[in-house]
Amino acid sequence: MIDPYAAYDALTRNLSEFEVTEDHLKLLRRANVTFGGSEWGAPCIDGKRPYGSGNLVESIAQAVWPQWGDWDQERQARYLDESRDDLIRLHAATTVALEICLLRGEFKAGRYRLVDWRQWEPVQVGGPRG
Repeated sequence: MIDPYAAYDALTRNLSEFEVTEDHLKLLRRANVTFGGSEWGAPCIDGKRPYGSGNLVESIAQAVWPQWGDWDQERQARYLDESRDDLIRLHAATTVALEICLLRGEFKAGRYRLVDWRQWEPVQVGGPRG
């Protein structure tokens, strides 16, 4: 299994554009929001159980594939083995999706371009860069 921090670092190292997908939004809808941290505290997503259960990869699979509950355990296990790294990358990328959604004030799928530190703009389809 790839390390979520390594996946995040690899994604954000030279990031200039990002696609917020429906899967990112599905995960954010299931986010286990709490109040924590040091100093004064802050709203945050529970680092131990970000999407409900303590099994990170399985909780991601449950969120993005509604048919997950209909699968038998063998199929679930096979799927997790095949998709684990992709699900971890999706989890890490959801950090960028959350930043875009919060900074723009809307939870909307689409392609965005980083134009300045913490300033994301939608990429216009058919425009000069879209």
